[in-house]
Amino acid sequence: MPPPLLSVVAAAMCALPAFAAPPTVLTTSPEHGRAGVDAQRTPQIIARFDQPMRTGSHSWVGGGAMFPKLSGQPHWLDPQTAALPVSLEPDHDYVLSLNGGRYHNFRSARGEPLEPYQLAFSTRALPTTTEHNRAALDALRDAITHHYSYRDRLGVGWAKHLDALEGDIVASDSTLRLATRLADALSPARDIHIGVHLDSWSFSTHRANPEPNFNRRVLGHAIPSLTTHSDAVHSARIDEHTGYLLVTTWSTAAEPGPGAVAALRDMHDVDRLIIDVRPNAGGDELQARMLGACFVTEPVVYAKNTNIDPDRPGEFLGPYDRVLPPAPASDRFGGQVVVLMGARCMSSNEAFLLMMRAAGATLVGQRSFGASGNPRSYDLGQGVRVTLPSWRAMTAQGDPVEGVGIEPDIEVDQAPREGGRRDPVLEAAIRALDHPSP
Repeated sequence: MPPPLLSVVAAAMCALPAFAAPPTVLTTSPEHGRAGVDAQRTPQIIARFDQPMRTGSHSWVGGGAMFPKLSGQPHWLDPQTAALPVSLEPDHDYVLSLNGGRYHNFRSARGEPLEPYQLAFSTRALPTTTEHNRAALDALRDAITHHYSYRDRLGVGWAKHLDALEGDIVASDSTLRLATRLADALSPARDIHIGVHLDSWSFSTHRANPEPNFNRRVLGHAIPSLTTHSDAVHSARIDEHTGYLLVTTWSTAAEPGPGAVAALRDMHDVDRLIIDVRPNAGGDELQARMLGACFVTEPVVYAKNTNIDPDRPGEFLGPYDRVLPPAPASDRFGGQVVVLMGARCMSSNEAFLLMMRAAGATLVGQRSFGASGNPRSYDLGQGVRVTLPSWRAMTAQGDPVEGVGIEPDIEVDQAPREGGRRDPVLEAAIRALDHPSP
């Protein structure tokens, strides 16, 4: 079985001044979107870059059954060509990325990191026809026109744009190629909630990788007594009066809502609380609402949204209030609350920030990313699906969230430094608790 995550890193060269442009992938073999790859005749995956690279390191990233089995060590064929020896299986689907997550060791000779590059291919044939491809494209056109709530946000002329790409899309030689070309076609939306899906593959159309203002290692120095309740929920007592609660995701699979409420219940005797959601990129708003409900005594409007009217393209229904109901009295917290936030806060986590603002908490850190879509899935045929945002999210005052984000009450530009021991955002939160605004 392949490892759950691979990032092969060798000794790095000395840093040089930044290159004018980061490196890009020119070609891969197999190429992205290729089906019917000959497993026996593909002993290695090869990536060629547009400029000389730092040949002392690699980041081939991935895991699970779709990550190829390795038959040797990653190496460089020349300063612009990297190779990953593999042992492919017949009738098998694969996906991996060059750089991704915490791993960014594919870098130019001057130290610029490669933007994460997804590579998907299959040793299955996955046949399609031009008629099926055309029908999928027509279904996508209809979905964008009738169901995409941010269709006009950036002024993309979708009809003209898709017409220009029609030839390549219709000529796709497999359903995998079709899916990857449709994903590329949707990239001008710059929308993290748009994705194209086929079987076990998911192709994002826009990658968001803002600089974090959170560092787990630094946090370990600042709060050495951190207790892990689950992958998503961690807590500590900073002192006898101050509790700390870290929630890293609102994904339903991690059940962070009940876990966070239970951790809060264990700190019933503190009268000040810091909630840290800086690394949280969202998930299920209902999970976030479970914790947010612990900080209100009566229902409160925390956000609004309008929904696209599928019967009238370009028109919307609403606005509708999103209301935070109070939790049972036994789970409520009545003390001071500060919430730590940053640029990686997005989607349902931005809804949580709005809940906590409505509950009277002080938000500390950096502006959130600005992305809230409530995506819905639409069938394009041939097993291909697209997810598109279905609403326009707003604050309780009616201000847009998409592309804008949520501004903190106390802005902290500094972030924890790798290898350091200070967390400026956490320190600012403690100062806010010690000296609350009138």
